[in-house]
Amino acid sequence: MFKPLLLLLLLAPLVANAVIYKSVDSEGNVVFGDQPSPNAEVIPTPSPNTVHLEKPKPEAIEPEAEPRASYSSLSITSPTANETIRSNPGLLSVSLQLTPKLNIKAGHTINILVDGYVLIRNSTTPAAQIPDISRGTHRVQAVVTDKEGTSLIKSAEVTFFMHRQSLLLNKPGASRLTPMNTAGQPVYPGPQGTNYRPGPAPAATSIAN
Repeated sequence: MFKPLLLLLLLAPLVANAVIYKSVDSEGNVVFGDQPSPNAEVIPTPSPNTVHLEKPKPEAIEPEAEPRASYSSLSITSPTANETIRSNPGLLSVSLQLTPKLNIKAGHTINILVDGYVLIRNSTTPAAQIPDISRGTHRVQAVVTDKEGTSLIKSAEVTFFMHRQSLLLNKPGASRLTPMNTAGQPVYPGPQGTNYRPGPAPAATSIAN
């Protein structure tokens, strides 16, 4: 007797929109069907169980920031502190030690300053040679900057002494002692020499702190 009812309940989700009729045949059996018959009554069909799920909202993905290299140390290995450099052309060789290595892909560069002047700008190598440094005491410093010119790390200043031929030797009769460059031209000491005229960096291109 209960099997037709159980069957009806199992099929209810499939016939949610159909009309079910209930009737009793001549033998007293309860009959369910979708066609009306004499003395049949309409059975209300249960609504199917539905769950309304909200559509997931896409998560906003923030763009990854460009990695910024973190340098742990920058030092000048040459010249050493209070070193006397003997060079008639006034040639200063600078060597650096940077940890970790320079991030060239990020646009980082090395700048070398002598007495506060930027003499080597936007270099990608940890070594440089600067000609025609005048006689006397000087200070050299290295700075690593990013592509915007912002300082990332600075070395300590290193004091050195440049020893080169005196101007007094450039008298008539002493020309054999005048230092010559690779082009065969005389080289005179001082920042106002023939081959080297350093000056302060323009304010618009100075290294940012």
